[in-house]
Amino acid sequence: MTKFTKTVSCIMMASLILFIVFANAFTSNATITLTENQVKAPIEKYIAESLKKYDTRTKSTISFNNIVDNNSSFYQYAKQLTTLTNNRYKSFQSLKLDKVNYYIEYTSFKKCKNSYNIEANVYEEKKYSDSNIPGYVCTKHKFTLKSLKNKAIIVNDVTNSVEEQYLQHNSKSDKMVVSKAISTDNINIQNELKRSKALSFNNKSNNHNLIIKKVNKSNFGLLSKESSNYSNNNYTTTESTNTTFKKGKYHKYNFNFNKMYQYAEKYNASSPKKKANRNTNYANFDNMGGDCTNYVSQILRAGGAPLDTTGNYQWYYHKVTDRSPSWTGVNQLYNYLIHNDYVGPQGSIIKYDQPYVASKGDIIQVKFNGKKTFTHSLWITRHQTGTTSCTRIACHSNDRWEDKLDSIPGSKRWIKLKGYGKIS
Repeated sequence: MTKFTKTVSCIMMASLILFIVFANAFTSNATITLTENQVKAPIEKYIAESLKKYDTRTKSTISFNNIVDNNSSFYQYAKQLTTLTNNRYKSFQSLKLDKVNYYIEYTSFKKCKNSYNIEANVYEEKKYSDSNIPGYVCTKHKFTLKSLKNKAIIVNDVTNSVEEQYLQHNSKSDKMVVSKAISTDNINIQNELKRSKALSFNNKSNNHNLIIKKVNKSNFGLLSKESSNYSNNNYTTTESTNTTFKKGKYHKYNFNFNKMYQYAEKYNASSPKKKANRNTNYANFDNMGGDCTNYVSQILRAGGAPLDTTGNYQWYYHKVTDRSPSWTGVNQLYNYLIHNDYVGPQGSIIKYDQPYVASKGDIIQVKFNGKKTFTHSLWITRHQTGTTSCTRIACHSNDRWEDKLDSIPGSKRWIKLKGYGKIS
């Protein structure tokens, strides 16, 4: 081979290498340059598929193939989440759904080098067959997607759902076995049903004609037939009387349930009648351990309870850096309510042998599987003494409004409000 021939060969080889490099670069850029609709497509499919968790007939048909990266740990985790929820709806007779309307609200869309970070809120409106009162749920999602050829695929989704909290508390690893969580939840279900007069444990499918439908935001809340009239509904936390007291005297008052309800409805992201997702007069603790007890404390305050800044047990909020642990802490609020007997809100434990002697306006706290203590606070919006089938709750993180208590996994403890003390 001559020197000239060698030179030509080298030039051709170099050209070929450059061509391959540029071709790969072009192909790589082409795979990650997707339209917004192309990135949202797998999210829409994933949410539609995951909402089948409410239909007990679809356990074996829920599939995330071609939606979620099969090689990611999240693939198995997503299936576990849907299986856990599906099991609870199968086990409780009271969780009979006729219809689920939902819409998706995208709040953030960010393109990174080789991935996409999308934040979205999913709003659900659930119509139960045994009631005209729908339940509402708002779940925040943080999706991570990667581009694969000419489409996007989900590699992770972090949510604030109670189902995810329940499953995560069962293990620190995403590779947990869901059967353990389901087994523990079944024990909790049976214990609750044994103490409930109106229900019995049933493993048969309850759903027959469940309709899961995506709707526009403007059509959300159409199922609502709730009444704001509570005059015919008994509860212990009734309105205060108009009795005139001398100043400087201690008096015991009952909570104003109507004001509590109106406040809870006004500042709940899932409520179709909300004024705002959060009251800006208080810090939002969603990203600081959860906003559930902060929300319950605000409801107690709206019902008339004064702040308590004296004594061994205190309950107050002035600002995020000046508040009592009982204002935002689950167990701290519990300890405060059952020990406080002077100024501020007061409560008592509902004993195990006196099941569900609660009233609307009272508080429930939840202990998730794998946790040694209670980590979630709920407020009762509706209740029928002696059963959980009619118990509806409101909470933050994730936001629920008038949703059924039985839909939430974990063991429960009940706190009856006894009123509040005040210096008049």
